[in-house]
Parts: sequence; C-alpha cells; structure tokens
Amino acid sequence: MNRERQRVAYLITFVCYGSWLHGRAGSVDHEHSAVGAPTLPESPRRLAWERSVMTQAPYVLDEPRSEATLKAVKDACSRRGWMLLAAHVRASHVHSVVDADRNPEQ
Repeated sequence: MNRERQRVAYLITFVCYGSWLHGRAGSVDHEHSAVGAPTLPESPRRLAWERSVMTQAPYVLDEPRSEATLKAVKDACSRRGWMLLAAHVRASHVHSVVDADRNPEQ
C-alpha cells in the first residue's frame, strides 16, 4: 500500500551540560523517560555525586552562544527538510517545535 506519510509536530528539548543534574526533584533518567512515567525523587546524595564527576563548569548560553545555537537548530531543520515552527533558546536549555514527515523512531 502506498500511503502519503503524515506530518507530525515534535517538541524537542535539550539542556546544557551541568544545568539539570539527576538528584534534583523532577529530573529524568533513562529508566524514567517514558511519557507519563514518574520523575526521580529528590536525592541530595545523587546530586552531590553528579556535581563531583563534572569535568567542567555548567555551560551557559550567553547571547553569542544563544544566537549560534538557534542558527544550528535552524540549519539542522533545513538539512532534514523539517519546518521549524518555534524555538526558544534559554541560558540553560533549548525548546523547539518542528513539523516533520518522520516517525518518532527515526
């Protein structure tokens, strides 16, 4: 059967190095990443361990880095043929909404 692929909008979010460590209430790890899964409980011990193994200071997106990050998101969408519907670059993380004709697994 030759059906036209349906376009889907995706919310893509990523954080900067060191800005959201496990051990904070509400954090997510690989075992707690499914939609609707409970988040991790607060754990000062795990948070301290996560900080102790960091090899650099937390990364912060200042204005030049924010502009470069937004350009990279736009370029990535363009290369893949995705339509960037919205993007918000913060100091510690990025949110984007893209329209793509891909299955989530891809």
